[in-house]
Amino acid sequence: MPLLPTWRPRNSADPITQRYPLRKEALPKPFPARPTLSAHVTDTNTSNSAVRRNLINMVEPQSSSAEEPAVTSRSSQKTMPLPGSRGAPFFDESKPIELLQFIDQMEDLFKEYGIHNDQDKKKKLGKYADQQTEFEWKAFREFEDGVDFAEFKKALIDDYPEAQMARKGTLTALKNVCRENSRLLEGDYTQLKTLIRSFRAQQKLLLVPPVLVSNRELVDMFLGCLRESFASQVRSSLNIEQTRDRKQKDKEDTSVR
Repeated sequence: MPLLPTWRPRNSADPITQRYPLRKEALPKPFPARPTLSAHVTDTNTSNSAVRRNLINMVEPQSSSAEEPAVTSRSSQKTMPLPGSRGAPFFDESKPIELLQFIDQMEDLFKEYGIHNDQDKKKKLGKYADQQTEFEWKAFREFEDGVDFAEFKKALIDDYPEAQMARKGTLTALKNVCRENSRLLEGDYTQLKTLIRSFRAQQKLLLVPPVLVSNRELVDMFLGCLRESFASQVRSSLNIEQTRDRKQKDKEDTSVR
């Protein structure tokens, strides 16, 4: 009987794998799940304006409560116009009759920009004039510290006779108006308007008590600015109006009696 080969348990380790060990490869990690948005639309009927407001509120930073309040006073935001700049008041020494207008403009700026100190007002007043005029104004006794701005203003006006005439009115100024607008005809519409404006302004000043001129003299001076033919027409119209007014007054007196 032939002999059977003896069975031996095979070694679990393969000699090939023992000589060439296999590397253990790490399996790739699965991709993370897609993150979900924290904000989602819950109402599909939401208006576009509401969505836009939400987005703006998310983007715009919130203002800090420690912020200083906005300053609303114009005097603290802007300074007075620079002397010599466009639109700034300026006193021209060759036109002293405009001194009153210049001071009025400066006082308006003082109120608008919060200038209340008398000495500051006096200093700024000279800055808006030429260098020589500023130098002369600083030499006034009223320019010194402790003197009110009103006293300094009065001293300036008293030192310029032309400015005083602009306030009171004079026959000389009225005659100058007539000289500049003379021998006018009915067709000189623009010049007639200029004459009426200037004559009315001087007339108003002259009729302030103490009255320096009568109404009859004013009429004669105005008619003297016109050509004789035109003046005769105006005079006739005035006579008709005066006669009509006189009759109306007599009728009213009779009815009262």
